[in-house]
Amino acid sequence: MTRLEESLDSQLEAARDVRDKLGSALEQWRICGTLLRTSATSATQALQQWQQLAKAIDPKHKIQLALECRAALQAALISVECAQLALPHVEIKHISNRQLLAVKHCNTYMITDIANLARYQHTSKVFISFESNASKASTWLYEMFNKTLRHDFDKAEETVRHLAKTLRDHREEVFTAARK
Repeated sequence: MTRLEESLDSQLEAARDVRDKLGSALEQWRICGTLLRTSATSATQALQQWQQLAKAIDPKHKIQLALECRAALQAALISVECAQLALPHVEIKHISNRQLLAVKHCNTYMITDIANLARYQHTSKVFISFESNASKASTWLYEMFNKTLRHDFDKAEETVRHLAKTLRDHREEVFTAARK
């Protein structure tokens, strides 16, 4: 093995290590992004069901809408919590723990809030804000991902390709020279 070959091989291993670590981080960000998008979708469904409650006349239908809204909100909340766990060292913008607690509180007392107009309106504001912020958080994460980590990973991948090609070319030269 020539010194150049040893050097290229060492550089290639280091570049692969960097690429693999970035790839692992990339996957965590993808998972988080998918969870935030799921949360935003569930929050939108919950808000739509909550807003239909005001128009519903039949009590059984109101209760059914409230239960569907509750299930969608629980899905949205769980998705946000899982997204936070997927990237524990990243503060996800637009969604605060205080807001999550407010949504959980409203979700708990949802059935009684239907009967009181003032509480219904307050809960509506909480849900509207949460739905908006869940969408903003999802958008923010994807923008941040594409501005930073995506470029770093692509650069690391290109470095690995370049070093692998250089090493391959060098080995071809060595083998060709050895055959002569």
